Amino acid sequence: MKTPGTPGVFHIGHKQTHFARPAGAVGYTATHIGIMSSKIKYPQDDSPFVFRAYGFGELAQLYLPNVMPKSATNRLRVWIIRNEPLLLSLQASGWRSYSKTLTPLQVRLIVEALGEP
Repeated sequence: MKTPGTPGVFHIGHKQTHFARPAGAVGYTATHIGIMSSKIKYPQDDSPFVFRAYGFGELAQLYLPNVMPKSATNRLRVWIIRNEPLLLSLQASGWRSYSKTLTPLQVRLIVEALGEP
């Protein structure tokens, strides 16, 4: 909640958060604070999903495009860990919970279990 009359000071619960605005900025947009700053190109609605090697975070952002990249990665990892058949098949293909990249086979296993992003 922003305190009236004090630009740049927000109260979150009992804590006070200060920040500095860039010169000439009227308000913050998602780009100013780093939200949606990824350079991932989302496929068009009519284009088919391509099974290729993906970065884990890249695939996570395809599933959760309106979520911060780190949160999307964490959420996809939880979905995988809670889906035991998917987890076992990914582990058999060489995937580990700390893997940064996914092979086309691993991407196919995820998409078959979770559906297309």
